[in-house]
Amino acid sequence: MKDDKSLTRRTFIKTAVIGAVVATSSAGLSKVITSAAPKAMQPRMHTNDDIQQEKVMLGKEYVLMTKEEKKEMLQMLIRGYKEQA
Repeated sequence: MKDDKSLTRRTFIKTAVIGAVVATSSAGLSKVITSAAPKAMQPRMHTNDDIQQEKVMLGKEYVLMTKEEKKEMLQMLIRGYKEQA
């Protein structure tokens, strides 16, 4: 029985180490691919997203909330949290 537990622990640790190596190498590969884009192209890569976000932000208006609105929003969040739990 002791050997079974030891084997299970080894398998778990081996799987965890392999997962960590895969995650680390994936992150490194993404960085290499992203940085491989030509320098002139990098600023343009996200231009479309920037333009869309700017349009969204221009359509918004800053409005202060009253204390009552803050309390209502807090209660809504608390109720939603309790329902999920």
